[in-house]
Amino acid sequence: SAEFQHIADSIAPGVRFGASVRSVKTGQELADVNGGDYFTPASTLKTLTTAAALTLLPANFAPETEFRLEGSITGRTFSGVVNVMGKGDPNVSARFYSDPLYLLYNVADSLKELGIDTIRGSIIADTSYFEGPRRPEHWRNNYFNSWYGTEIAPLAFNDNCVLVSVKPGAAEGDTAAIALSPDIGYVQVINNLRTVRGRARKWSYSLNQELPILTINGTIGTSVGGSFVIPVRNPNAYFIAAFRRALNIRGIAVIDDYSIPGGIGIYETRVSGAPLLSMLDEINQRSQNLHAEMLFRDMGKAVTGSGSANGGLKAEKQFLASIGLPADDFQAYDGCGLSPLNKVKPST
Repeated sequence: SAEFQHIADSIAPGVRFGASVRSVKTGQELADVNGGDYFTPASTLKTLTTAAALTLLPANFAPETEFRLEGSITGRTFSGVVNVMGKGDPNVSARFYSDPLYLLYNVADSLKELGIDTIRGSIIADTSYFEGPRRPEHWRNNYFNSWYGTEIAPLAFNDNCVLVSVKPGAAEGDTAAIALSPDIGYVQVINNLRTVRGRARKWSYSLNQELPILTINGTIGTSVGGSFVIPVRNPNAYFIAAFRRALNIRGIAVIDDYSIPGGIGIYETRVSGAPLLSMLDEINQRSQNLHAEMLFRDMGKAVTGSGSANGGLKAEKQFLASIGLPADDFQAYDGCGLSPLNKVKPST
């Protein structure tokens, strides 16, 4: 133990080192260095989330999004409420499809098959499947300004992110050209970025803390460009905006009239982006935090009835008990490992 700690100190002074090495065949512990102490696991905590999910969820588990028409159809117009219920699917995106709107196009096409070309009423997000704040309580505030710290909601579109591409304007002094992908009309850009001569790239950006507003300031040279990814605010509203865009592209007009009440459910369809095993690739091999947090809450909903961080934690404790491990050996506060409060013993 002292020898390993000496090596760790020589690389990064003051850092504690802990390890537990075990045989894959027998499970026998071959080496123990501070294995009984608590350490911050960071993203390796995802292995606990996914191991629990593989054990507690059905092998064919695939989270869905439900679309329900509640009202009536007269001619080619549906009047009433389109209820979009998110059930924790992180893969309504282009990850497995040709277009991030692909699954939503399928829903729009199914409505056209019913003869609908106009929706008069409202499209609402049913977010009751998940409980608790969209921003996990124990994450640092700066995480929410980065793609890896998106808000957690039962409706997710394009990983709750937008790609921002920046190019210089046509001439010096012009405003830079800024493009969003996908651009569904949800994120507003305040463009204070000016074009200057040369290869300078001196810009900064900021995000409104509550609204989907991006402000870009600074200068960009005439011969450079760049891109970056930002998280969106209120993923549920982002999803509904994407659905509206898909309807529009497929030729279905939406006339907002919130005075029209919902009625009897006359049609329902569901879409699912990917099954559990495909989700695990994103979580464990690419360390996708949003997917881990959504699976964490999906598991809580399925096992405890609560689609929340607490529900996920209760499910994980049930899993640990089932394999004979003390639940207190993992002190978890989220599903992905971003919380600095997470602790785990290497031996566990």
